[in-house]
Amino acid sequence: MKRVFYCLFAVVLFAGCTEKVPDSNVRTTDFFHLNREIGWRLKIPVGYEINDASEIYENNRKGIEVTENATGQKIDSAFMQSVFGFQLDSSNLFQSIVAESEFLNINDWSANNGKTKHLFYLLYQEQGVNLDTTITSIETVGGLDFETYSLELLNNKKEVVMYQVFYSTLIHGMDFSVNIVGDSKKGVEKMKGVWKTSTFK
Repeated sequence: MKRVFYCLFAVVLFAGCTEKVPDSNVRTTDFFHLNREIGWRLKIPVGYEINDASEIYENNRKGIEVTENATGQKIDSAFMQSVFGFQLDSSNLFQSIVAESEFLNINDWSANNGKTKHLFYLLYQEQGVNLDTTITSIETVGGLDFETYSLELLNNKKEVVMYQVFYSTLIHGMDFSVNIVGDSKKGVEKMKGVWKTSTFK
């Protein structure tokens, strides 16, 4: 359940996107993010705002409450220290989390990842959100293979109002999950473009 517990945080972004968060001041210099636990290095170019953990938590607060009510589990904000995020604007965001995995076997991890995907789907449905989802595939980023899939959230006219892309992998015994959200394909592709410059050692 620990895997689901941590990854549930990613799905709640829809609350932050339906209620627009204020745009922050963009950076005027490049920013380099380094996570030593998994050897991840990522350059965030000029024009993107780096979010701190408290911003991410607050932007997702209502969604977290939905998740807690649906699962009956309290989300401990202590795990926020492992969260990293940045944004192009209030509608195009990147969030990631690195947490110790309870699954050492890749097959067990993958099976649980599938369960998490299904839980995401159910949580959205419980909120009355219409959505389409893609099959899970493998995509290589920075030399690592990630399980990835995307969701499209639809309005009553079946128009896409939000795109969401998930990446997950098991690395050095750590569960590494990435969530990219955007209100347009163009916005999502810009965020993915930054993400795909990641390197791992």
